[in-house]
Amino acid sequence: MHIHNRLPNWRTAPLSPMECLFNIRPDPAQMYPFGAEAIVHVPSEKRGKLDQQGIPCRMLNFPKSGNGWIFYDPVSQCVFQASSAVFPAYQVLPRPLTSKKSELQYIVNNLQLGKVPTSDIAKEQDSAIKQLPITSDIQIPKTLRHALSSPFASDWCKAAMVELDNFKKRDVWEPTSPSKGMKVLGGRWVFDIKQKADGTVERLKARYVARGFSQRPGIYCFDVYALTASLNSLRLLLALKVKHNFFMAGFDVSAAYLCSPIQEDVYVQAPVELLPKLNGKVMNLKKALYGTKQAARCWWTFSREMMGRLGFESSEVEALLYIYQRNTTNFIVWIHVDDGIVVGNSIASINDFKTALMHEVDVWWQTNVEKIVGLHIIDNGQQIEIN
Repeated sequence: MHIHNRLPNWRTAPLSPMECLFNIRPDPAQMYPFGAEAIVHVPSEKRGKLDQQGIPCRMLNFPKSGNGWIFYDPVSQCVFQASSAVFPAYQVLPRPLTSKKSELQYIVNNLQLGKVPTSDIAKEQDSAIKQLPITSDIQIPKTLRHALSSPFASDWCKAAMVELDNFKKRDVWEPTSPSKGMKVLGGRWVFDIKQKADGTVERLKARYVARGFSQRPGIYCFDVYALTASLNSLRLLLALKVKHNFFMAGFDVSAAYLCSPIQEDVYVQAPVELLPKLNGKVMNLKKALYGTKQAARCWWTFSREMMGRLGFESSEVEALLYIYQRNTTNFIVWIHVDDGIVVGNSIASINDFKTALMHEVDVWWQTNVEKIVGLHIIDNGQQIEIN
């Protein structure tokens, strides 16, 4: 009767008796056949820490009231009602992952020859291949030792030296002799690959970061919170760009944290593997090094003061949405950590902002914005797609 009351019949079609009487639409996903195998969850108050969280049972019936099912436990030979259970034989399994190579092979093998001209088939095959992302064969090393022993050792070493040159250029730290009771943070190299929107390699990146997890708030660091721009404001900004036919550009601040002065006394181990002359020394930070707990706040404070010097006012809606209004010139800057987008009605003013910004920090400027904070942006003039 439980199932009959939840199935349409010739008297109540297209509704079921349950819908007609109680206005409750039955859920077919909760209906299983008699004797179906199930794993029933055992509540924490009814089991020990090392006991199984689920027991195998058989589904017997549906309860007259309440949710769930009535089960039979063959071990304890008892019948009980439970609402938390999984039926393995009726679960939808995820599709197996296929490699890009197998996808390409599938596309090529399924090209059909017939009345279609071969030129059209060739174009279809080319377009199918272009849709596949281009991946790099470069493996990202986990340590400096792995980087220097890889086939791309010279490239990784060059990226690391660029990082150390940035430290020297920005006066990030200075060597000092360790003293008794001095808290010295560990340091390590982190490597990554900067990719373009099409997946090709743009450049190799190396960062020397501090092991800031050992910093104790209130002793070695104080205020550590920092604001970031939201994706909702980014969508709003892109919508304004399309509606008013504004100009748009993007930028990426190079080594943003290294531009930010740090207030506390923080000491970090020296990278003696690449700078042997620093052996026996520790580095006293003048700027916020990646990995320190206060680095994000230092950059947020510095960027807010920098935008104020450039004539921008922070939006009342979102702190990292900066607005510039002078006569007929209007444009907005959206900043998320070290990535930013500029949208405005004057290309000349945007170029002036670019020049002024480059006097403050080192930036990678994008006239055509294709990627921002991991999102791919496709702008055809009349609409913008975000993937």
